[in-house]
Amino acid sequence: MQVPINSITIPDRFREDMGDINELATSMKNNGLIQPIVLDGDTLIAGARRLSAATSLAWTHIEAVQMDNLSPIQRRTIELEENIKRKSFTWQEEIAAKAEILALRQSEYGTAKAGSNEGYGMGDLASELGETKMNISRDVTLANAIKIVPELANEKNKSRARSKMCKLIKLIDMSNQVTQTTDAELPWRLHNVDCRVGIQNIQSETIDLVFTDPPFGMEMDIKGRVEYKDDLLYVLDILEDISTSLYQKMKPNSHLYMCCAIQYWHLLRDIYEAAGFHVHNKPIIDVFSDHIMNMDTGNFQSCYSAIMFAEKGHKPLLRSHQDVLDLESSRGFSKTFHPVELPKGPIELLLNLSSIPGQMILDPFAGSGTTLVVATELARRSIGFEIDTNHYNTALMRLNTL
Repeated sequence: MQVPINSITIPDRFREDMGDINELATSMKNNGLIQPIVLDGDTLIAGARRLSAATSLAWTHIEAVQMDNLSPIQRRTIELEENIKRKSFTWQEEIAAKAEILALRQSEYGTAKAGSNEGYGMGDLASELGETKMNISRDVTLANAIKIVPELANEKNKSRARSKMCKLIKLIDMSNQVTQTTDAELPWRLHNVDCRVGIQNIQSETIDLVFTDPPFGMEMDIKGRVEYKDDLLYVLDILEDISTSLYQKMKPNSHLYMCCAIQYWHLLRDIYEAAGFHVHNKPIIDVFSDHIMNMDTGNFQSCYSAIMFAEKGHKPLLRSHQDVLDLESSRGFSKTFHPVELPKGPIELLLNLSSIPGQMILDPFAGSGTTLVVATELARRSIGFEIDTNHYNTALMRLNTL
C-alpha cells in the first residue's frame, strides 16, 4: 500500500546517521522501491534508509506493508536486520545473518542478474544496511567458508578469519605454477593467486625491486568513465597485510614503487613506514595530460597519478631524475589489455633507475602483466601475482608472445 511519507512516525533509534544514501536513492529513482518499508500502524519498524532516500527524492508517498501482514520470511529478515543495526551480534553471528538475509531475499525476489533490474543481489543488501558491496561480499564469502571450515569461526575477529581463509583456499602448488615451464626456460613467473598467499612462498631477501599498481577500485564503464567500486579499507587492509612480508622478501638496500591516487598517498606512507621502509616525503607525479580521468563536465580534470617511492635501507638511484614524469609514452591508459592499464613508459623508466639486467622484480598486483612484460624486455627476471582469472589469462597471453 502507498503511505504518505509525512504521516510516518520515526522512532529515535532510527535517527542516527544514515550514512551516504545517494547510491540507494539513485537505485530507487531508476528501478523503483524493491523492498517496501515496514510499519506498525504509523510507526516505522524497518526501512529507515529507504525512507530517507525516498525523502531525498522528494517522494510524497512510499510503498509500505504492515507488520501484521508480513510472511515468516519477511519477519525473519527484519529480525536479522535489526540485530545487525543494533550491533547485537558477535562477528560470527553478523556475517551469518548477512548471508541468511541474502538467501531469504533471493528466495523471495530471485537472484539479481547482470544487465537486469530484476532480482536481489549483494548490492541491494549493501544499500539496505548502509555498507559497501565489497564489504557485504567479503562477509558473505566468509560466512559460507565457515560452513565448510568451522574452525574459522574460532578466530578472534573477521580480519584474522579472512586471513586464515585465504591460506586455506585450495591453490595450485606454487612450485608448479610457472605456466608449464621451469625457471630456466623463462625469466618470468606468473601465479593466479592472492598475493597475500603467494608472497609467503618467496624466499627472504631475494627481491631486488617492487613495482606495483594496487586495485584501488578504479574501473572503466562502457562509456569510458572511471568508477570506484572497491572498498578503500579493503584494499588498504591487503596492502597492510603484505607490507611486512614485502620488507622481508626484498633485499637490503632496494626500492619499492607503488602507484596510488594522490589522496591516498599519506595512508600508504604511514603503513609502509610502520613496516620498516623509508618512504620519501613526497610522491613521484606521473603526468598524462591529454587523458581525462573524470568525464564529468564543469570540473577540474585529473591529469596525473602519484607513485609512492620507498626504500629498504638506502640505495641511490642509478642516475638522478626529476620527480615529475612527463613522458610521451605516459599519455593515458592504453586500455588495450585492461580497463586502467598503465603505459609502459613510467614502468620502464623506474625499472631502469632502480635495477639492472638480471635482477628480480616483483609485482604483487600484476593485472594484465605490464610490469612483467617491461621487466622481460629490459632483461630482468620477474614474479607476479594476479587473483583475477581473466586478467591473469590476459597477462599470460602477453608474456607467452614475448
